[in-house]
Amino acid sequence: MNDLKSTEDYKFLAELTWGGTCRTLYAPCKIFLPKKVRERPRLVFYPDTDTFRLLIYAKDCELRGSLGNGPGSITTKASDVRLGDGNQRRWGDGLDEGYILGYPKQLLIDRNMGQDVGNKSASFYFTESLLLSPFDLLTQKYDGTVEVEHVSKVQFRLNANCLLSFEYEYRYDSGGSSETRSWRELVARTDLDLLPAGISPEDLLPHIDDFLLLVSLAEGRRCACLEVVWSQQDQLLHLFRLDRTIPEERANHSINDCLIVNIKEELEPFLKKSYDTLRNFPEKNLLWSALASITWFKQSTIGDDFLRLFTALETLVLAFRRINGLELAVQDDAIRNEIQKDVKKFLHGHHLLKDGTNSSRGMLYENIPGLFHISLKRATEAFVETYKIRLDDVWPLFDTSTGWSLLNIRNKIVHGEHFSEGEWFDLMEAKMSLRVIAERFLLSMLGWDYQKTRVHWGNSATEGWKAAQTRLSEQAGGKEEGLQISDLPQG
Repeated sequence: MNDLKSTEDYKFLAELTWGGTCRTLYAPCKIFLPKKVRERPRLVFYPDTDTFRLLIYAKDCELRGSLGNGPGSITTKASDVRLGDGNQRRWGDGLDEGYILGYPKQLLIDRNMGQDVGNKSASFYFTESLLLSPFDLLTQKYDGTVEVEHVSKVQFRLNANCLLSFEYEYRYDSGGSSETRSWRELVARTDLDLLPAGISPEDLLPHIDDFLLLVSLAEGRRCACLEVVWSQQDQLLHLFRLDRTIPEERANHSINDCLIVNIKEELEPFLKKSYDTLRNFPEKNLLWSALASITWFKQSTIGDDFLRLFTALETLVLAFRRINGLELAVQDDAIRNEIQKDVKKFLHGHHLLKDGTNSSRGMLYENIPGLFHISLKRATEAFVETYKIRLDDVWPLFDTSTGWSLLNIRNKIVHGEHFSEGEWFDLMEAKMSLRVIAERFLLSMLGWDYQKTRVHWGNSATEGWKAAQTRLSEQAGGKEEGLQISDLPQG
């Protein structure tokens, strides 16, 4: 294990508690801190033989440990620590040795500075983002030093008391060799003295996560906040958010991949408008869920991508249903119950369901509640009409007059229908249309005109859908021997 061969940053006696406070064990622990934001800190426990046997059965521990006392001391806390891989070797005569790796959801390192740090500030560290990156001018001098001039930077106001200023933090590491590596990390800084009493940087994280989802939508690449460093009184605190998914690195990502076209003029208005809408939306959880699904850009199969996008679309329509009372055709419970009784009575007395067909009648009874639900098609049409969204340039959602609709494809994938390799490549066209539709719906619900973006009406991304739909319809009668769903090409 590489961690065992490198030098730890901290070592202390860890107190591990689980089952409330029912069980407590102690074990030496080493923490290996990362040099880059994209890397994870590692926890390694070195229990004795008896403790090792008990720890392998522990789940979701709380960790606490201290190193030193007074100024310069370190206190470490970790929540929901999952104990994973480990190894124990028995040599006898008290020479047994072993280790267990710990995987916390969050890790907080608190350093006692010994005196008041004065100006209180917080630094939030992010993965890469083109849209949030500042413009720095770097000048390399003859002696090898580099001078950095901060020309311009992006700022965003989360609320009346919190202004985020995005900049680069430049880091250097020699790694014990004669060569020095340098890189930069994206960081947003804010003044904590302006926050109301009792509000900490941890309280700002849900707001920052909301903001970053909107940045991810605009950029076409996920951005995440993975670390926070802040000062308060005589403390310097460093929080690692290990329950966050690290977005994939995309070296070739460019401005051409961004959803917002006119970044210079429209990025700031888009972020402000959509952020205010998201924070105050009556069905925020549903809107947030759809936003998270649409901005999930990790590589997966075509089928998985298609279902995720269709689910996001249905989630947006569900939010619209709830806001506008479009879930049930009959809202009154008493009236619905009365109608259900009449329908059951009619089915019970129907002459075609009398002789040996009680099982059929029972299955019909089970479907009666569904009669009152407004169909997805009707609710979606109301959504389209309300937000004035044009869909005549993309693969039809429900219309089957020219071939399979997107709903047909969704149902076939859900039920595990077999597709040939050629059909999967045609389904990629369907997925592209579905993404355009989902993004138009999402942008409209966020209060932004989708015509100002790359998913505007008539965009070239979906121009091949008609030919693909025709090919799929022609092949529907006789399936070719092809790939199983487990062998799908990547989308």
